Amino acid sequence: MKKFILLTSLCLSFALIIFSCSRKSAAALASKKQAAHVAMYESSVKPLIAAKCSPCHLPAEGGKKKPFDNYDSVKAVSADIVRRIELNPGEKGFMPFKKSKLSAEEIAVFKKWVAEEVK
Repeated sequence: MKKFILLTSLCLSFALIIFSCSRKSAAALASKKQAAHVAMYESSVKPLIAAKCSPCHLPAEGGKKKPFDNYDSVKAVSADIVRRIELNPGEKGFMPFKKSKLSAEEIAVFKKWVAEEVK
């Protein structure tokens, strides 16, 4: 009986250690992915938005459309942004409105950023 109690205690202790370590690791990994996603936004996506979506979507520049002035506001509509920039001029919903279509490289930046968000 003593061996059973000792063995059970050891197994429960081991399981507790394993589960507590994996939760911390998962949280740390999620935090690193979030930081990398924000960094990609700041270095690649934000400059494109400033160049291609202003002034309409940047309130600081007088824009009155859906604001794209921070990470969270862009992330919330990221899939729709990609859908609309992939349209051709003349198609309903094409963006940037009354401007030239973004280059394939510029569209790829947005698509990569959206894909990284899902991972």
